[in-house]
Amino acid sequence: MKHDLGDEFHRSTKYERGKLPGHRLDWSTKPAVYKVYLDTPSISLPAPDIQGGQGLWDALRTRRSVRAYKEDAVTQADLSQMLWASQGITARIHDHELRTAPSAGALYPIETYLCINRVEGIDPGIYHYNIKLCRGVFM
Repeated sequence: MKHDLGDEFHRSTKYERGKLPGHRLDWSTKPAVYKVYLDTPSISLPAPDIQGGQGLWDALRTRRSVRAYKEDAVTQADLSQMLWASQGITARIHDHELRTAPSAGALYPIETYLCINRVEGIDPGIYHYNIKLCRGVFM
């Protein structure tokens, strides 16, 4: 039977509760949680506003798709808010930092890269959202 590569990878790398050595994950082999580019400059963004805001039900009720885009540049504050909403740290439990997007085992295999075109005060280019340093910073 022919399997696609993605299915094979999933079958070969998944954890099964009863088959783990010692019935636990080996955290000593855990990959790094944060990708950091040490030799690159960083841009400090305003801290995201994580208090209050529109309620979930109101946001869902009033959400609309927009096809006519504004000519205005995105503000750094709005960019910071969107980045925090996508991968921002929301809590620390023991040695794990939890984010707005869930991840099994707090491994967070997703990195966020941005193609900046019109953000106030930021040159166009490709940027990496450095979650560990962030709290409003990306590089």
